Formats: sequence, C-alpha cells, structure tokens
Amino acid sequence: DHMTYESMVSQICAEESVLPWADGPLQRQSGIVEVVGRSDCLTKGYPALCALSVFLWLVTIMQDVRATGRFCAALWAVPRGHTLIGQHISTRVGSSVSRGPSIVMLSHVRAWSTVLFVVVPRFLIAAALGYCGTRYLVYSASMSDLLLNAMALAFVKDIDDLLFAAFASPRLKAMIRNVKALEVPEQRLCKRSPAVVPWICLLIVTFMLYYLRSGLIHDFVGRAELANHIMCGGNQNFVYARNPASGIITATPTSAHSEDHDEQQDWDTVAIILNLAQLDLQDGHGC
Repeated sequence: DHMTYESMVSQICAEESVLPWADGPLQRQSGIVEVVGRSDCLTKGYPALCALSVFLWLVTIMQDVRATGRFCAALWAVPRGHTLIGQHISTRVGSSVSRGPSIVMLSHVRAWSTVLFVVVPRFLIAAALGYCGTRYLVYSASMSDLLLNAMALAFVKDIDDLLFAAFASPRLKAMIRNVKALEVPEQRLCKRSPAVVPWICLLIVTFMLYYLRSGLIHDFVGRAELANHIMCGGNQNFVYARNPASGIITATPTSAHSEDHDEQQDWDTVAIILNLAQLDLQDGHGC
C-alpha cells in the first residue's frame, strides 16, 4: 500500500485493509478468525456452536431412524396371508364421519417388498444424511456459513414432504389422511422400562458427538489455527515479486513513508539500472 507502506498481509491480519484486491483474502481471513477465536476472547464460539448444530442434526436423524424402525415393527406385526384391505370409520373433530382403508392382512411378497424398497432405503438415506450433513456442518468456513448450512440441511430433510404436498393428487392425499395407522407392537423392554429406548438413543447421539468433537471438529479447528499462524505469524512487514523474465524472486522489507527514503530509493534504482546497462559514461559535464 503506497499510502501506509504496509504489506497486504499485515493489513489483512489486522482486518483493516483498504486495497480493493484484498477483499477475497480479507473475507477468508475473517472466517478463519471466527473459527479459531480472537486473541482477546477467552472462549471460542465456533466449536461450541458447531457441536450444538451437529448434536441437533444427529437428534433429527435419530428421530427419523426411530420412526422408520417403528414402521418396520408395525409392518411386521400385520398378519400374513393374502393381501386384504378393509375399511374403518374415522371421525375427526369438527368434520363429518368418513371411511378409510385399513390393512387387515398382508402377503409375504408385499411385506418383503416394502421392507426392501421402503425401509432399507430410508435407513440408508438417514445414514448418508447423517454422515454428509455432519461433515457439511463441521467444514463450514465461518459462523454465518454454519447457520446457513444448518438451515439448508433442515430444508433437505423435508424435501420428501414438500414433493408429496406439491405433486400428490388430492385423492391420494385424502386416502393417506384417512388410512388407519398400523399398530406398533409394544416390546417387553418398553413395557418394563418405557424410558430405556430414549436413554439409549441419547447415549448413542452423545457418544457420536464426543467422537466427532474429538475428531472432525478438533482437526478442522487445528488446521484453521495452523493456517492463521502461517498467514499472520512471524514477520509480516515485507513484500516480494517474481520477475517473469528471469524467474528471480525479489523480497524487501516495508518501511514507513518518508520523502528522504523515497529519494534514496529513486537514486538506488537509477544506480541499479545503470549498473545493469554497463554504460561507459564520461564525467565531462561536471556530473
């Protein structure tokens, strides 16, 4: 910078550069500072916010896994035989009595087909979303990106409901709304201790969060700290340039602005150019 005679690196690390071509590096450096925390701040907000976002995302995935497990258990509890669809009377508050379909009996082929093409894909999709979504959250460049990524994941989670609401026919929606829900069989463990399964799920999510906190989050913050140290550590008051003709790299320290220093630099430049030109100058004019 010819106004302050400071290198662009020192201005970026101070987050006060006025150079127009420093906007991109300055924005990336601000994101790194948000990740590693400022030196005048006692706590680091990014790891805590990232851990909270990952925890909520894992809880959402666990909720979907439990719902799929309950559906599989209810499907397996339907009696086997020839597929039989009955009717049941459903009443709703503030509406008239309506009739809806009810699954009385289900064949082995339909049951296994539902497990193969509905239950298994839902488990695989939940596992893929949990893995990819967690890495997507951890590798956010800043706190603002972390919040935006969390909102984007919540939108991705509800894509199937949005597609059903947008493209399903009114008749299909009415049939799904009036169909009798399958009864989920109550397990012996749930009868004895109803709170065992939620506590087990909470322990699983907590263990996964601890593993991610000590693994992905710690490694990402460590790499950000290393990048910040490489960028802003050590001496920053120098500039360099590479001569495209010779490939020689020239580096020089920056200094404060002064007219005497500029005049001395001009004379040094003239001396270097004359030395490279190798002119035979005769001192015959009082010079």
